[in-house]
Amino acid sequence: MLPRSRRLSRTAFDLIRTSTLLVSNPSASLRFQCRRGTVPGRFSVVVPRAVDSRAVVRNRWRRRTYRIIQQTAGLEGIDGIFYIRKSKINSYALIAPSIQDLLGRAIKRCHTSAP
Repeated sequence: MLPRSRRLSRTAFDLIRTSTLLVSNPSASLRFQCRRGTVPGRFSVVVPRAVDSRAVVRNRWRRRTYRIIQQTAGLEGIDGIFYIRKSKINSYALIAPSIQDLLGRAIKRCHTSAP
């Protein structure tokens, strides 16, 4: 689980939810916002009921995604919300590269849009 300082507050969540910056793949999407400086990135994970009706399963996906974010280096200057989708990818080993791909693409877009 990410420490509280690396998770989005409610006000930041609402701001990022309306952001136009988006990267996605078949298993998840990441709506994000670039921040200046080298402040640590902050993230939230949304797992809708469409993925699974059981809260236990949704929470497991949330924890797995937080673990992947925590293990990924170089996430300074980006805040984001992951939206996990219902897909054929149901194992941790297969979702990890997907999440890391989204993070890499978001970081690349932040660095190319920065002046």
